[in-house]
Amino acid sequence: MRIASRAPGFGVVRHAGRTAGEIYRTPVASFERAGERIIALTYGAESDWVRNVLAAGECHLETRENTLRLARPRIVVDPDNRWAPLPVRVILRCIGSTEHLRLDEVMDHDAGSIALDITAAVPHSSAATPK
Repeated sequence: MRIASRAPGFGVVRHAGRTAGEIYRTPVASFERAGERIIALTYGAESDWVRNVLAAGECHLETRENTLRLARPRIVVDPDNRWAPLPVRVILRCIGSTEHLRLDEVMDHDAGSIALDITAAVPHSSAATPK
């Protein structure tokens, strides 16, 4: 996960579990486009981590620059993956990935009821068992 949070085009999503609220960390392919963060859903929209983020309405993304607070997740289906850089688009096409998650960066003054405690992170990942 150290590499994922430091490599360009990658990051680590911190998200709360839907049942017990336990904090998980999942490596993802992440890109910034037009003020949004876009995360490729390489394991599909039914993955546990995606369902956790959708249920909570928020998450944090660790990138090589910093940790971002993200909210208002929405799944977008784009068979051409027009949002992605060409090399990423080719890979996504090869693995049949057509969905991505779009999120807005939230500044502290915009946070409202968003209160995900990322300090209690559990050192394991839900990415190991995608569903």
